[in-house]
Order: sequence, then C-alpha cells, then structure tokens
Amino acid sequence: AQAEQVGGLYIGITGGVERIDFDELDDGDMFGVVGGLRFANGLSLEAVLAKSESDAKAAPGCTIDLDTLGVYGAFRSSGNVYFKARVGLLYEEATSTSACPGGKVSDDDTGLSLGAGAGVRFGEVAVEAEYTIVEQDVDRISLTFLYNF
Repeated sequence: AQAEQVGGLYIGITGGVERIDFDELDDGDMFGVVGGLRFANGLSLEAVLAKSESDAKAAPGCTIDLDTLGVYGAFRSSGNVYFKARVGLLYEEATSTSACPGGKVSDDDTGLSLGAGAGVRFGEVAVEAEYTIVEQDVDRISLTFLYNF
C-alpha cells in the first residue's frame, strides 16, 4: 500500500458540470486548475480557479460565463481510497454575451462554498470525484487529477 504524503504542494486540473438552477440556462461545462499546500493530519489549504459556460435555452448565441475563485480549508482521510471535505470562500463573476437580451452584463458575488467527495491515490498522483455547492443557485460535479510534490 502507498502512504499519502504529508506536507508539500499539489497542483492539478479539474473538469465537470456546473449545474445552474435557472430554467432559462443549460448546465455548463466547467474546467479549472487546482493548487494546494498540505499540512499534517490530512488538512490542506486549497485554491480552485474555474470557468464554465452555459447556453441560454431561448436566446440562440446567448451564453453566460461563470468565473470562480475559491479558497478552501480541505480535509482528506488517510489511505489509498479516501474521503474529502472542504469549506471556504468563493468569488464568482457571471458575464453574459452581447447576444443575450439586455446585451453584455456582468455581476459578481462572494460567499460560502462547501464540497465533499472521494479520491484514490496512485503514488504522487490522485484522482478525486467531488460535489461542490458553488453558491445558492449553482452546484458542481467534478473530476480532478492532482500531482503531489
């Protein structure tokens, strides 16, 4: 069995679906980058920079871009197969394209974000599946690949 690493940095890529609770919008494709600093006892400080794009159902050519930056305190249990939980602060900016009714509009917000999931370690590499509450009307299902230094 391979032991998890204690201390150090990790980086990764993430992708998934941004589920938006507005009938007028399709779910968005999400891509992003992850970086973190591991401490003892499974704790880490983690940052996630992500971008998604959702199409408006009734307005062809209208898309909503959602850019997010989250900073989290995360916990991963020990073992090659592990549980993950995180809580943090997330900044989001939503921007509509000029093809949307009302033209190009941008709005931002900051709030609490929570996530939970599971992962598998393969030496320095880990794969995680996670559910994250981005904000009141947006949640995310993602798959993340991490490299531990």
